[in-house]
Amino acid sequence: MAARKGNLRMNQGDLQMNANVRFKKLKSEHLSKPEIIRRDKKTGEEVTRKTYDKSSGEMLEEGYGYKWMTKESGEEVPKERIQYFQVMDDGEERQIQKRESTIGADKPVSPVKWISADEIQEYLVERVYEIWGENHDDELQLAEFANWYRDHGQAPVIPVVFRKKLYQDWGIITPYFDDNGDFSIIMRITKKKIQPQHEMDVMTHDEIQDELGDVHDEEVETVEQEAPF
Repeated sequence: MAARKGNLRMNQGDLQMNANVRFKKLKSEHLSKPEIIRRDKKTGEEVTRKTYDKSSGEMLEEGYGYKWMTKESGEEVPKERIQYFQVMDDGEERQIQKRESTIGADKPVSPVKWISADEIQEYLVERVYEIWGENHDDELQLAEFANWYRDHGQAPVIPVVFRKKLYQDWGIITPYFDDNGDFSIIMRITKKKIQPQHEMDVMTHDEIQDELGDVHDEEVETVEQEAPF
């Protein structure tokens, strides 16, 4: 994905900034994943997904349907015959299975870790869910958690698998308090911490002014602000 160009200006108190910048979305897909291969339980052949045209059955490089087929012989393999293997660092294949769902009325889920409120901003959030109680008593339990969080500043992290799959997500649960004193419960879904790809030097205000020199004065002449009258 190409970076989008932009201009970022900030005028707040003694902060004056005018910078041409680039924006690029951080994605968890950049996270390195273990190598997973699929094999036909019947023959042991490696299985790969092939796209095809559902209306004609013709195999295509890009289609709107797909089949699982053996890599060498091209035989179609039903899903129930597919086995999963993780390729270890030494090249050995270890058979694995999909993770079971962790979320359900009959599946109590508990935190695997607690993190500080300040640490939450370090994680790359992919999706956000709202959580609320099934009935009034359940909402009282959530209110107990909200009060505890406000006093201690610790957020629970739970394993999140909504449906059977190979990989697991993590959910960071926190209360959100509005201006009226009411609260909601929010769950942020994450796979990893934020890992920026462009690092810049930390400099003092005086060092920045020395390097900008006259250019800075030309670019930012006065503080633009709205009059209060």
